[in-house]
Amino acid sequence: MNILIFIALIAAVIFAVLTILVIKKHKKIYAAVLCVFGVLFCVGAIWFFMPFKMLDVPSEQIIAVRLFSGRTGEGINITDKEDIEKIAEAFDGVVLRRKEASWRSGYYIHISFELENGITKDYIVNDSDNVTRGMIIYDVTSGSVDISTLEEYIQ
Repeated sequence: MNILIFIALIAAVIFAVLTILVIKKHKKIYAAVLCVFGVLFCVGAIWFFMPFKMLDVPSEQIIAVRLFSGRTGEGINITDKEDIEKIAEAFDGVVLRRKEASWRSGYYIHISFELENGITKDYIVNDSDNVTRGMIIYDVTSGSVDISTLEEYIQ
């Protein structure tokens, strides 16, 4: 997902530069293109800072959970429905807001939720209020991740 955002931003910048170079003589078209890019920038900024629920699917739709500890190198694949519900409760009420894009190395717990429809949601949990997905770092704005529940399964 993050690579698609990066490619879209690069494409938009290239398109803007080419538009400015080619259509510089036509002021009305130049102004229209500038307005379109202004609107796209505003929509992107609103999307970036808009909060959302971390686990926005019911636990019944989760068929497997994979936990991996970056500290110990131990991992586990969980398919038991009761355990999946317990892990899903650890993320109940957690609302995230994008904080920044950053390249990071190292993490505490990597968790993957495999859903019935084939979609996988991956998160890296570094702290009860610090979550990463891809190259985006999120702040927990509501609730907190119950790390002790996740640690029970890894240790």
